[in-house]
Amino acid sequence: MNWIKVRTHLATHPHVVRIASALCLPSVHVLGALVHLWSVADSHADGDLLRNMTPAALDRMTETPNLTQELSQVGWIVCTPEGLQLVNYLAHNGASAKRRASESKRKNDVRKMSASCPHPSGSSAGLEKEKEKNNKKKKEKQQDDSQIVLTYPTDGPEDSYDLRQNQVNAWCAVYPAIDIVLECRKALLWIEANPDNRKTAGGMPRFLLNWLSRATNTPRPTKAPTFFDRAPERKLKPLASEMMPADLAAEIYGEIKPGQGVQRLEVRHG
Repeated sequence: MNWIKVRTHLATHPHVVRIASALCLPSVHVLGALVHLWSVADSHADGDLLRNMTPAALDRMTETPNLTQELSQVGWIVCTPEGLQLVNYLAHNGASAKRRASESKRKNDVRKMSASCPHPSGSSAGLEKEKEKNNKKKKEKQQDDSQIVLTYPTDGPEDSYDLRQNQVNAWCAVYPAIDIVLECRKALLWIEANPDNRKTAGGMPRFLLNWLSRATNTPRPTKAPTFFDRAPERKLKPLASEMMPADLAAEIYGEIKPGQGVQRLEVRHG
């Protein structure tokens, strides 16, 4: 679709007002004549030159006598033997000028849509993608500032995930009751033993957090007591016969001769 560039304040431009005053015409009449002239040039001009166009022919085409003469006076037209040359025409209505104007309009439309739409959709998806890319670069730079503790094999575009010391320090503050590095080593052994259950590099932080949470909630096995930790055996209290003189005990309980096999019931006091 062909179009020409016309500024909204053209009707009050000093050159237009001067031409209208010189021709005793309303400014809107001169504005219409200019639009008609530029429309013809958009279809038939050779660059900025209307070949074989004469001042009389232009005046007749725009139905505005002496228009060409006044345009020449303000410097918008130059009469040449080849035809009429439109001054600065290509800067406003040439192919490159139209391309710049179209690109500017597209960018303005994108900014308006992004401001009015809270969710990424359509043309604003590109802006969200660029923002995500910048955040990823920032995250990678922060990771470079910390020493690698463990490296996990992963699936997806990235074949590994690096656990760094700054992340271990952060988890130590949250899970003080467990050995973070030891549990992460256990998780590494599990992943190496179960290659079908490997995670992506982006999913590894969540996997490790779940592993640490389970380790925190799992009760530790109690340690079996050693010989020295056992309570001393209870010592039996002495028999009543052992607590009285021997002659009195013999008088009360009698004597048990060896081999008789007689057992007497004694009461332990205690």
